[in-house]
Amino acid sequence: MAGIQLDAANKPIFSRGKPKWIRPISKLGHGEVPTACAEPFELLDVIEFEAGMADPEGHQSENVHCDLGSFRKVGVFPRDNLAALSDRSEKIFGNRGKAVSEEDENGPNYSLILISVPEFRTKSVVYPDRPNNYQTRIEFTHSGTQYDLPVTDPLFLLTYNQFAEQATCQQYLCLSLGTLHNHWYYKLIAGVIPYGSFTSHSQVPDADIPF
Repeated sequence: MAGIQLDAANKPIFSRGKPKWIRPISKLGHGEVPTACAEPFELLDVIEFEAGMADPEGHQSENVHCDLGSFRKVGVFPRDNLAALSDRSEKIFGNRGKAVSEEDENGPNYSLILISVPEFRTKSVVYPDRPNNYQTRIEFTHSGTQYDLPVTDPLFLLTYNQFAEQATCQQYLCLSLGTLHNHWYYKLIAGVIPYGSFTSHSQVPDADIPF
């Protein structure tokens, strides 16, 4: 659960030319916001909550403690205004790979961005040693580089199959850097905001990559 901060007039706040992001965290084991607190809301909802102390961790400089009982919807952000919030950087989180190394001293000091892609393709990758046996991923091109990243957006995971075989058009992807895992901060697709339909997906057997 994360978003771009808005001012009193519901206009995005910018810092050094980029939108200012915030990620509410709790005092639970991994700082997660429980599903029950996030379920009532959708992408683009404008949400108010009581924020506490900032608590950055690794590249996740946006982390702020929150009162879990204070979330409330106060509006909806216009989809047509997303273009102004899209990241224009040539590289995603400073490189063209699928993760940022723990040893990279020049790594980003942020972990959330929004990008616009003209189209993408979904697929399910089979992992025999995983409890759920497969992972949904999205392939897309950004600034001439092709990416293949896992999706964690729960609503997208529940509904994208119904759009199989339909053409795509412009989509917005909210990308995040995860917490440290085996000396790497992996890139994730935390949110999918569609302007059109999703492409079909395919089953890719027996993959052995971790992310």
